[in-house]
Amino acid sequence: MTLVILFFYFNFKSLLAMCGLAVLLQRRVHGCGCVDFWGRAMIRFFEKALLVALGVSLFACTDTSFKAGADKKGATVPVNQTPLQPTDKTLRLECTNGQGEARLVTDVRGTAHTTARIEGEFCGLGTATQTGHLTALFVIDFSGSMQNNDPLDANGSCGRLAAVGAIVNRLQTSLGQGVDVRAGLLAFSDQAEGAVQPIDLNSFKAHLNAHELCQADGGTNYEAAFTTAATMLQGLDGQKVVYFISDGLPTSSLSAGPVQDFSSAQVVQAVFNTGRQSAAALRASAPDLTLNAIYLAGVPSSEDQQLVSLAGVDPQTYLGQVTGAPDHVRQAASAADLAAQIQTFQTPTAASFDASSVQGTLVAANFGQQTVSVASLTKDPTRDGVWDFVTQPFTLQGTSATPVDNTVTLSIKGADGQIHTATAIIHFAVGQ
Repeated sequence: MTLVILFFYFNFKSLLAMCGLAVLLQRRVHGCGCVDFWGRAMIRFFEKALLVALGVSLFACTDTSFKAGADKKGATVPVNQTPLQPTDKTLRLECTNGQGEARLVTDVRGTAHTTARIEGEFCGLGTATQTGHLTALFVIDFSGSMQNNDPLDANGSCGRLAAVGAIVNRLQTSLGQGVDVRAGLLAFSDQAEGAVQPIDLNSFKAHLNAHELCQADGGTNYEAAFTTAATMLQGLDGQKVVYFISDGLPTSSLSAGPVQDFSSAQVVQAVFNTGRQSAAALRASAPDLTLNAIYLAGVPSSEDQQLVSLAGVDPQTYLGQVTGAPDHVRQAASAADLAAQIQTFQTPTAASFDASSVQGTLVAANFGQQTVSVASLTKDPTRDGVWDFVTQPFTLQGTSATPVDNTVTLSIKGADGQIHTATAIIHFAVGQ
């Protein structure tokens, strides 16, 4: 806009110069010694109007938005703050160098209905003896292709049985005595079958046999597997981890039916989509659930090759979409490799704390106090004593006249008996 006004202004000045030359020529030719008063007034008016418009455009381009940073009292500058979205604002609250209290001071502008959530961490909570509940659910593929890819060996066992046994042994030896560990089993092919509801580990060991883990018959229905798994885990407290083992891509679903025509891309896409959607619903059913998947490559069948071609996605990538994270996918070259691959997943831990352990409040001057709830609280696997949390959305309080301090305080009692806090001071103003 400014460039356009400058263009017209300088061209207008050039026009004035040409008009002046024309007036001089007129005087020489016609002997006119006067200049029209109203013409000069009009020229001065247009020149001033252009100058005013130029000034307004330059002022409008000045950045007057709020900036995040330290306040005048020398508060800590936000660390790795998540870019704010226009309506649902997410703030990142971290401890300094992973130690001490977490503190954030920032400026936010929004509307009278703007909500925010905080993703942050508590540091120094200690490494208390684990207590609580942990449930491991094994979802095992019984499809017909397993007869070739994971048959019974000379000892009457199979790779799937060895893999499940390896995790059961790890859970029993690596977790503290205060942890209530349960395990469950769900087999699937065309439909879900052979479910063992989560029970204590010692009782679950009775199900570690070839009859319940080494079957092979039927198709591959991901939707049936994930939908039933969500039902089995519903209402269980504590951490949950699902180990999904399959040697093929989905060939049927509850809603789209079986893939009978392996030349129909539409049917294949429908079956693949239901697999993704049911897995997403499983992951969303609990904030403290982890979904791990192992793909047994084996010998690819002609049907699998057709599925890959029609769906436009390979098994490794598809399972990454199913789990929601590519690093939660492993590939075993053979059945004998299943036990080794499943043990490369991080050993699950039972939480010493849960979301209800956190007390949260938001205080804003002249607006009173509101409760801030925590949606999830999980232990950071790479740093001792660090727990990551995500709050539920809360409404920011403010006016258009001046920014209002919204002070969010979250606190938890650590294993050392001390109260640890995370604080965010949000200077919030209503306006565009």
